[in-house]
Amino acid sequence: NVPTSRAWRAMAAFETAAAAAAAAAGSKQVTTDRAQVLTLCRTVVSDLTPELPTLETQANLETALLGEHGAHPAHRLLRRRIEEETQQEEALRKSSAQEVDPSTAFVSRESASYVTHVTTSLSGNTVATASTRPLIELWTHELDSRDSITDLNHTITDMSFSAVDPEHLLLISSLGGDATIFDTRVCAAAARFQGTSPMQSVHSGGPNKTLIVGACGNDLIFWDVRNGKRLQRIKDAHFDTITQVRFHPVKTDTLITAGHDGMVNMIDSTKIHLGEDCIFTSLNVEEPLETLGFYGPTSECLVCLTGNQTVSLWSLSQETRIGYFPRIRTDLQVDYLVNSHFHSRSQSCLLFGGTFAGDLTLIEVAPTSVRGLLSLHGHQAMIRSTAWTEQGLYSVGEDARVCFWTEPTSGSQTKPVPVPRRGGGAERRSRQPSTLHAPY
Repeated sequence: NVPTSRAWRAMAAFETAAAAAAAAAGSKQVTTDRAQVLTLCRTVVSDLTPELPTLETQANLETALLGEHGAHPAHRLLRRRIEEETQQEEALRKSSAQEVDPSTAFVSRESASYVTHVTTSLSGNTVATASTRPLIELWTHELDSRDSITDLNHTITDMSFSAVDPEHLLLISSLGGDATIFDTRVCAAAARFQGTSPMQSVHSGGPNKTLIVGACGNDLIFWDVRNGKRLQRIKDAHFDTITQVRFHPVKTDTLITAGHDGMVNMIDSTKIHLGEDCIFTSLNVEEPLETLGFYGPTSECLVCLTGNQTVSLWSLSQETRIGYFPRIRTDLQVDYLVNSHFHSRSQSCLLFGGTFAGDLTLIEVAPTSVRGLLSLHGHQAMIRSTAWTEQGLYSVGEDARVCFWTEPTSGSQTKPVPVPRRGGGAERRSRQPSTLHAPY
């Protein structure tokens, strides 16, 4: 819902600005930082809440920001708008029929707010979703709500089940700069690891599955999961922000990292005491990287999704690029790429693409070809994450929906996505600009 989206962002910006102004008051850069904060808040007030009376003087605005900002008229107004619009959304959901794709068995549930991540336990019996509130919700594999984790203070940036106990221990990173392991049996934090700046990604693995690695800016930080001790910090492991860290599914001592500098680094986690010398291979994708995926029977190949919405395939053993698809969005008529998955039953690499309207497209990709397989219609806004298990496919998005799709039953009609012949090109569909949060 667009108005609610704007109201949430306005409140978030207001509270962030207030916190920044308070922090600036104790620093040597008070004047500069405060001026930036005031500019930000004026933008929030004038652009997103035009009905709010304009604050006339800088002194009044500083007082509001550096004092008890919770009592400020902007704060009260935004909260009232959010409550009203939430009630309107609930009424709309109850009155409208659920749109179901006839080609699949389909289950949909409503979450608390935008849902940004979904992951499953090793068995697939537990599904965890993260929303922007921030909140983690736990579901059964059929999406019966089980429990929730509320001990969160910052936006979640990455989430997966820990290698130590992939059935019960959930590992997350956040913009607060910390990584946390939650025990899903009691919905409580089992361990916390503090980084140095907002943490964009986190993963677990390494020798005997004892390492936690977090990406803070350009740096990598390693902890021992057994005692919480920080083992190493590799400064400037990339030349730009590190966007994802993943231990190899088979060669678990190998850590693979991706960054906005367009580089993929492979690290021997048994040699992190050597600092940056533990990096034994670097692949130059030449485009800012967002998401990594593995495919092949032994995960011998790497899938790289970039911020430019292109796809490249790499052989890890040969350290060479074996496939590149710069026009995949145009050819398959999708607006963005979400992530990838290796489908072991068909031995194929699947990509997931989406539209701003909420359609989810399954794409099969090989080194020399790409084709659309199926279009699923269950979301009404951008899709943020997917997860695949033996039970089926889970997808979450900015419409606050958590969807579960099972594979088509025999005799059902799928909806293939047409792909133009190479060289002919497809005419790009005209798109309406998205007014929702669009990180892609």
